[in-house]
Amino acid sequence: MRVNRASTINDVARLCGVSHQTVSRVINKHPNVAPETRKRVLGVIQELGYQPNRAARHLVTGKSNAIGLISYGTSHYGPARMFNSIDKVLREHSLGLVTAHLRDMTLVELERAVQYLKSQLVDGLILITPLDIDLEIIRSLCEPLPFVTLDVKARSNFPSIAIDQHYGAVQATRHLLELGHQAIAHISGPLHWTDAKLRQQGWLDTIQNAQVEPDQKLKIESDWTAEGGFKACQHLLKTTQFTALFVGNDQMALGAIHALHEQGLKVPQDISIVGFDDIPEAAFFYPPLTTVQQNFLELGEQSVAYVLDLMAHKEPRQEKPISPPLIVRKSTQRI
Repeated sequence: MRVNRASTINDVARLCGVSHQTVSRVINKHPNVAPETRKRVLGVIQELGYQPNRAARHLVTGKSNAIGLISYGTSHYGPARMFNSIDKVLREHSLGLVTAHLRDMTLVELERAVQYLKSQLVDGLILITPLDIDLEIIRSLCEPLPFVTLDVKARSNFPSIAIDQHYGAVQATRHLLELGHQAIAHISGPLHWTDAKLRQQGWLDTIQNAQVEPDQKLKIESDWTAEGGFKACQHLLKTTQFTALFVGNDQMALGAIHALHEQGLKVPQDISIVGFDDIPEAAFFYPPLTTVQQNFLELGEQSVAYVLDLMAHKEPRQEKPISPPLIVRKSTQRI
């Protein structure tokens, strides 16, 4: 039955013994198709490997049934998990995904990506935009397409879904304070990332609210990697004294634990440590890592629901930022 050349809608119709209009109705999920016919058409589509032409579908229905996703930083855990969760949710809605990855988070790159996705006739846009960018510029680039941004600081009257990074950092730092720690160091991610900046601010606010005078030597910027965490912790050990460490992500926490072990310091007996993300490996660190858990699946679900509401000309629900819980394991203890 397989056709060697690229299959067409007429090939599907001929092999099914139906009109091409019937095949089109099946593809576009029209309700007025008999179940037996729908099953037969879908079987032939799968057998032939037929791919409907997005441009032709768009001309007929006004919709491509595909969402455009702009991503940046997917070599890092957080953006990669956002990407995967969005892809999973879109497949559950039988929607296609067209992607554009930014090599650099610049306005030139962002404009290029948006224009590419618009040329692919996507019905809406989801943007993973973890760096500080003028949100009104994002709006002007994306409109008139429905769009939503992820990983930006939540702002009223702007389409965004976010995990509350500041809240997570507050929980991490408060946990260490409640264990009796006063000298709490912080290794941040790169501070041109919104997440890193919000996590550092959460650490600082919590320290100050506890009426502990923050020592500028207790904070250092790194690069999200285990190697970066290792080097940052080495620097802290040479320049200041601390009994606890809040690290901006779990990979850097892994490097920091190694640096502490190299200096003969035990976790948590000598230094308590808290990470951020709750990567799958965090429970298997030595010792198992206390960390802030980000729910990327919920983030994906909310972002897809938001853009689908906009596409249906509905007023999307204004979701509050997702509050990430602290997962307490064995890398922290009372001083």
